[in-house]
Amino acid sequence: MGCSRIRASVLAVAALTGFGLGSVHADTIYLKGKNPIDGADIQKETYKAVVYRKRPIPNDIEIPMAEVQRVEYSRTDKDYVAGRDARKAGAYQDAIKAFQDVSERSPYYQYALFQIAESYFAMGQFDKAISAYDDLLQKIKDTKFYPQALAGKARSYAASGKKADAKSAYQTLERETQSKGFDPSWEYDAKFQIAVLEGKGRNDFELMARDFERKAPTIAAKARLQVGYTYVDEKKYSEAIDYFDRILADEQATDSVRAGAWAGLSQCHIEKEGADEADFKEATLAALRTVLMYPDATDAMPRALFHAGRGFQLMRTPNTPWKRRANENYDKVIREYGSTEWADKAKRFRDR
Repeated sequence: MGCSRIRASVLAVAALTGFGLGSVHADTIYLKGKNPIDGADIQKETYKAVVYRKRPIPNDIEIPMAEVQRVEYSRTDKDYVAGRDARKAGAYQDAIKAFQDVSERSPYYQYALFQIAESYFAMGQFDKAISAYDDLLQKIKDTKFYPQALAGKARSYAASGKKADAKSAYQTLERETQSKGFDPSWEYDAKFQIAVLEGKGRNDFELMARDFERKAPTIAAKARLQVGYTYVDEKKYSEAIDYFDRILADEQATDSVRAGAWAGLSQCHIEKEGADEADFKEATLAALRTVLMYPDATDAMPRALFHAGRGFQLMRTPNTPWKRRANENYDKVIREYGSTEWADKAKRFRDR
């Protein structure tokens, strides 16, 4: 058989199997507790599964989403990358514009729609965030971000003071978790968030932490942190400090929990100011532990950034640029967490 006939045969097989020579990708699917799947050609990501192909098998293969940690595409999308970089820099309007330019044919399309909603939330434009989450759910009905979008809607309602709507959205997340088979932790997180909205007391969160310990340990950890924060709200700083110290001594504590505990300790040491027991240096160091050691702890970060700024401001250490360092932390919480109460506080204290 001549070379031209061999090449024609190869192209024919490629066409029949769907593996065009120029369209094969080397995506990677990272699994929980297993070796990653390299050299995959990811066809689709949904809340149920990642669908991919891998040579020489021409058929679709499904991996349940519950087994997937994350995916990494070999393809890049300049608009998505531009949006991601702009969002990291706090340039949310530029980020949204770039995300809106991502093509529907791009594997990053649903990522872009989700990031548009997240960017509106970060800017405090909650009505637009809700519309953007709905836009994602309507355009991609089986999107991998389905539970995140429901949670984002609920969070947006809560941040805009619409507690009844927020509670209803979290209840929808509870129901959808059961009916659509999301990871069960979404249901328990919804229950936790509803308890926060309802202003449940410390005993309620202690019970929740014990109840969730085996069912959803990450949500149990959130409940334990909430116990500590309720001690702070009650101005029982000694009890709160003891509680946060016990969280930090727990070898099983996750990074997000540790970050939250350090942020809580910082708040305690600053708010004891009225009782002439404040320790501004200790407060600043505790906040900076969260900021520097746990950069991905987004739940704890705004609390930590505000109290880092407040700590520098209150210390007023001679011969140090305390005001610049205070404003750097205030600016970051305003820029990156503008929808939170901590950003509002930072605006009041900046440049004092």
